[in-house]
Amino acid sequence: MLLALVACTSPGPPRDTPPTPTAPTPLATAPAVPPAADPAVAAILDSVPGIEADELQRRLEAPRGSGRARGRNRGRSPGPLLLDVRTPAEYAAGHVPGARNIPHDQLAQRLGELADARDREVIVYCRTGRRAASAIDTLRRAGFERPAHLRGDFQGWSAGGHPVATPLAEPAPP
Repeated sequence: MLLALVACTSPGPPRDTPPTPTAPTPLATAPAVPPAADPAVAAILDSVPGIEADELQRRLEAPRGSGRARGRNRGRSPGPLLLDVRTPAEYAAGHVPGARNIPHDQLAQRLGELADARDREVIVYCRTGRRAASAIDTLRRAGFERPAHLRGDFQGWSAGGHPVATPLAEPAPP
């Protein structure tokens, strides 16, 4: 037993020996607290409707109506606005088809771009939820009435096998 104690308290390598570099592990770059474990983030995300990826895909694939149904819906708001609040590089690497990209840290300054969506459902997502919570808070403070959150965010969307768009795969907007 004494030998084990001595081994644990040994002084280690001589002081003039440089430390051995180690390769960073993925855990070294991961956030210390997962977004769902952060009470402030969880409170914001829990305060808005959550949309599951499968449900969002069904809604995106559903026809918008035809004939008389379109006439009856005239003047009503269109479907939900999908808001990707990740960086432009993350968005370019892949996003939910039809999503608009405004990074969370630019949202407050770019709210004018969303003026037509104040009364629409705005489904917000990022990579894991932390930035989405920040964006949802910004939208609420700006008077947006129907923010919602894509549960699982982009990681959940792509892991679920749902379609992923890239700028090269989408037609240019009119």
